[in-house]
Amino acid sequence: MSNRANVGRDLAGAVLAVLAVLALLAGSMAWWARSNLYDAAVIDAKANEIVASDDVQAAANALLLERVVQPALAKGYDAIPAGLGGLLQGVAGGKVEELATQGIESAVASQPAHDITLRLAAAIQDQLVHGDGAVSFTPSQIVAVLAPSLSDNRVVSSVVDFADSSGCCEVVLAQRDQLPFVWQHVDLIRTAAVALPFVALLLGALALLVSSRRRRVALVLSIGVTLAGVATLISVWVGGTLGIDAIGNPSDPANDLVRQAASTIYEISKRELVAQAWTITLIGAAVTAALVAWIALGSTRRTVPPSPDGAAV
Repeated sequence: MSNRANVGRDLAGAVLAVLAVLALLAGSMAWWARSNLYDAAVIDAKANEIVASDDVQAAANALLLERVVQPALAKGYDAIPAGLGGLLQGVAGGKVEELATQGIESAVASQPAHDITLRLAAAIQDQLVHGDGAVSFTPSQIVAVLAPSLSDNRVVSSVVDFADSSGCCEVVLAQRDQLPFVWQHVDLIRTAAVALPFVALLLGALALLVSSRRRRVALVLSIGVTLAGVATLISVWVGGTLGIDAIGNPSDPANDLVRQAASTIYEISKRELVAQAWTITLIGAAVTAALVAWIALGSTRRTVPPSPDGAAV
């Protein structure tokens, strides 16, 4: 009966040890997200590390023209009495759009893609972390992010002012349910970052307390910690950009820009995740080596039973 009870205790200890390791793995990822991915100061501190995509300027041009200028002009012409609106659209519409297009292209081209990406990443991160709906901007907000100098262009600023006042042209970059898990459940992950490390410690302590073979359970825990670190390193290598490439339609300039911003946030934050994973891996490996040596030493020190004639075997 005692032996069966010990087997049950050992099984319970093993289960608790596995749960502790899983909690550690999830908790370490959540802690990194809380302290790096969701921290706006990370972008500011590492601004010089941002490498902008080659097509970010083309995407900015397309977004400003297709999501702000063209819809605003169409809304304006629709508001004019029938017949006159069509006449004005035919006479002046093409010229207004041409001037606006030239102004946008000039303003976007006059600034480094790096600067556009930095402002975009900061603005999108603020909505990703603090918002709970779609990632969206008013026309004036998106102009301030992509091409602030357009405020001096009378044609474009007039169109943007009308777009703001009419409410016709909110720029939706991505719906919340289109985003990767890490951006859909910010509050949950922030809570998990605090709770799961404590849960992992509690489960690990319970595993050692319950089991009748504590050294073996400790070895299971240390190996699990090592594997958790290795799994994190593999996920960084394989996982790429947290599923960012799956956002929306790749041909949509809005989706292209939100992918660029989210990818930028991840790329400049992942170094800490790698360092954290290596720390976990090395600690787990060191404890594993120490436990293996301890167990092996204990085995060699066991009393050797004497032979029937009294001599040691």
